[in-house]
Amino acid sequence: MKYEIDEESGYLTLNGDYHIEFDRLTETFNDYTWFNHLSEKPWVDMLVLLDAFIEAFKAANIPLTQAFFDNFKDCLVHRAELDFEDKIHRLWEQRFGDGKLIVKLGDMKIRSLEELMGDVIFASAATRASKKGYIND
Repeated sequence: MKYEIDEESGYLTLNGDYHIEFDRLTETFNDYTWFNHLSEKPWVDMLVLLDAFIEAFKAANIPLTQAFFDNFKDCLVHRAELDFEDKIHRLWEQRFGDGKLIVKLGDMKIRSLEELMGDVIFASAATRASKKGYIND
């Protein structure tokens, strides 16, 4: 992810086409911040986003606060959780869905993340056992 700071026009631009006015950098809606919003976008690199906001705050003469960093950290953790869940779903798809997400989507939605991980763990153990000759196919 790339970012640009345009001090003349007062914008932070992410990836060349996502513009945030300096006047809106500290905007919140029911404790929902730009970090919350952007952490849910798969194209956002959270660590680059932190650099971008620090530079934009500096350019806009907005002081950094503990709340700024606390909010970022919470959103970074949230993003890591989303990425982890996505990875578990993809591992499950590879093992059991033959890449046919639409066919197996119903199975995935009714199973918890822990159950999906259990399936992947069991399949991995069964594969190892089969390779060692403990299981005959």
